[in-house]
Amino acid sequence: MKHHGLLSVTAIVMMLVFVISCRENPDETWPQVMVSLPEAGVTFTPGDTIVLKATFSDDRALDFVKATLTDANGLPVLAPVSVAPQTNPYTLDAELVVRDMSLKGGIHNLLFQASDGTNTGSTSVILNINELEREFLYPCVVVADDDDHFSILRTDTAGIFRTLYSYQGDFLASDISSAFKLLFYSGRIVTDVEAFSLAENKWLWSVPCQQSPSGHWFEMLKFAHPWLFVAQYDGYIRAYDRNGVQQFKSQMVANNYAEQLNLFGDYVIASMKEYSTSNRQLAVFHVSGGKLLDLQPAGFIPAGFEQLSTNQVLVFGSQGNDGIIAIYDIALGTLSIINRIRNHTIHDFDRMSERVFYLAAGNEILYYTYDNNSVFPLASGYENAHIACENIGGQQYIASGNTLYVLDGITGTVLDSWHFDGTVMDVNLVYNK
Repeated sequence: MKHHGLLSVTAIVMMLVFVISCRENPDETWPQVMVSLPEAGVTFTPGDTIVLKATFSDDRALDFVKATLTDANGLPVLAPVSVAPQTNPYTLDAELVVRDMSLKGGIHNLLFQASDGTNTGSTSVILNINELEREFLYPCVVVADDDDHFSILRTDTAGIFRTLYSYQGDFLASDISSAFKLLFYSGRIVTDVEAFSLAENKWLWSVPCQQSPSGHWFEMLKFAHPWLFVAQYDGYIRAYDRNGVQQFKSQMVANNYAEQLNLFGDYVIASMKEYSTSNRQLAVFHVSGGKLLDLQPAGFIPAGFEQLSTNQVLVFGSQGNDGIIAIYDIALGTLSIINRIRNHTIHDFDRMSERVFYLAAGNEILYYTYDNNSVFPLASGYENAHIACENIGGQQYIASGNTLYVLDGITGTVLDSWHFDGTVMDVNLVYNK
């Protein structure tokens, strides 16, 4: 017992010595930050380069220094410039490119920070950001040259389609991020999900295609800013950022895979198909963690989703030979059909404005207004069309067969057209932001 007592006394003495030594040498000095560039009040526009020059110092070794552009609420809007200094003091001499063409205009803060591992010193420089006006740049199409060879083309300044990239494999779907100037595409059986830079005209990254009992792997892809959502046959939905880093993975829905989806604030809403039946279910996942919040029978085949309000989502789809327009209420968890378009199955659609949509149904292009819940014929003769609305000029780009058409959104008149040697599989429109 005496030995145990001596050990306890020794331990207490050592703890007291440690506490006293800590109190004698507390780190009460915050790193100092002195900014030379940029000057306060300077205005920048998306695409500009902000020159950074600042000196950081402390009485201890610096752990990191960082410069972050934030909005007026202090939320980061661009990836920061971060360095682990090897000297003290340390002078940061770097550049921050305002790469987000969709950046909102107004007052922003450039936050400079330095940390020694215990304390963090900071200072901010107020800057102004000019918001870019949205402009339409060009259409981009995927064309099947033959059964296993595909080309991606866009128009040049003269309006002539030029090939950007060709590949051998298969094709499922494509989508565009105008903000990041990225084109995404994939096959279903062979071709990986691939990201192609429209700005640099080169392939960037991919998500590998895998084998499955069905013989196919990828089921859909959809870009919903800021992520690319991809559905696989294993029942998961995954999302990747602009660099190909996975940011989201849904809870698995057993014996189902996603055919359509979209992102609405904190929620991912998807149409799920059962493996061995034609049954579809509507699934709602939370963006944070991917938890399944709601799962209910759809009763029809959704073709896609568009947001109406904070809690309401417009669902387009088909049931038998009829087109279906429904509303899903996120708060109530209810799905209600509001319009049935007889003998017109909806296989594609796009949004022209807040309440106006154009539908590719059967061999017709239809005009739908939500406020009146009314459908009107615009044009016919476009079998199995893919549709993209150019909502600045009020035009529709319609891919049907081997031809891409441009229609007037009011009269349905053909304004322009391009003919290709193969079938036009998809059409996307690229904007400056």
